[in-house]
This record gives sequence, structure tokens and C-alpha cells, in this order.
Amino acid sequence: MCPLLLLLLFFAQPLDALLLLQLLYQDWLQLPPQLLTVKEAVLLLQRLAYVQDRFDADPATCAKWHCLFLDIVYDICTSSNLAPELSDEVFGKVERLFLLGLRAADPVRRARFFSLYHKHIPAGLFDRLHFIICVQEWQSMSGSFWLKSALDLILAVLKEDDPIMLAPNSAQAPPLLPGTRTNVFNPSAQQAQQQHAAQQQHQQQQQQQQQQQQQQ
Repeated sequence: MCPLLLLLLFFAQPLDALLLLQLLYQDWLQLPPQLLTVKEAVLLLQRLAYVQDRFDADPATCAKWHCLFLDIVYDICTSSNLAPELSDEVFGKVERLFLLGLRAADPVRRARFFSLYHKHIPAGLFDRLHFIICVQEWQSMSGSFWLKSALDLILAVLKEDDPIMLAPNSAQAPPLLPGTRTNVFNPSAQQAQQQHAAQQQHQQQQQQQQQQQQQQ
């Protein structure tokens, strides 16, 4: 069945392909898992993603096709009725390959796909940077400002309630003249100095109170 569908996708008119995609959305995805392998399902969706960027039709038809295809990909990635392996393969080899969801014109659909990336990528800052710089290929978004999506992935793990704290060695400054000591900020030493100053002030106040009592 899959090779026949691929031939129809390459040689059919855009409207016929759209009707075929509607048929896939309504019937094909509801078939038992054993009738279609994960590899065939991923291959078909990859061909659909390849075809949908090369439509020679009016903008309204292209937009309708694009929205329907995004809904199918999102439903597969989030469906609890399908095998988890299929959802992971579709997200990794279809969505991440073509980045259709992140460059969608509809902000609602774009936000839904962004939530998928936020769910699949670990929340650590190092993991996010590693994914953005080393793992993800952004070639499909070369025609748009892909850095915004990368920045959103980093800001999504920002802990807004936690105060910003400087590292202990962040206030370290190199010496201006040779032979001088490097000025290093030491929080524990500063706290000790403050406690010592508070104790001295408390002792002075006690001494002043004792002197006043003796004079009376």
C-alpha cells in the first residue's frame, strides 16, 4: 500500500493529494499497527513533507494542505493510541528534519509544536545548548529567523522565581600592577567581618549602658 500512495503523491494534482491526505487522516491512521510498519509510516510522512513545500497551486489550497498536514503530524506525536515508537520516530525524523511546526504561519500551531520540543529536550541549560548547537539541524529554517526558536528553548527553562546569584569567583579582578595581590571576593570572609563588626557594636552599646548606670 505504501509504494502506491507514494506514486499517487508524486503524480497527482495538489487537490487530489489533499483529498488523499484527508483519507489518510481519517482512515489510514486508525488501522491496526501490524498493517503498517513504523518505517513505512515515517517514510510516507517524509514524502508528504517533501511534496507539500513544492505545490504549484493557489495560496488558499497550499495553506489548507499545510494546516492539515501539521495537524496529522501533531496528532501522531501526541496520540496515546499509537505506539510510542511511532510518535518518537515521527517527531525525530519528520518534524525535526523539516521543522514544519516551528516555522508554521499560525501562532497557535507553532506554540503547540514548540511544546513538543520543550517536552522532548531535557530542561537543563547545558542540554538545551547542546541540542541547539550540536544536535539540531536548522537548515530547513534558513529562510526565517531560526535564532528566535533557539532562544525560546533556552528561556523556557528559566526559573523566574529564583534570585540571580553571582558565582563566588565572578567578582575576581586581575591585579593592575605586577606584584600586587589579586582582589578576590570571598563571601564567607565578608560575612565574618560583618559579624565581627556587629559584635563590636553590641559590646560598645553595652559598655555605654553600664557607664550611664554607674553615673546615675
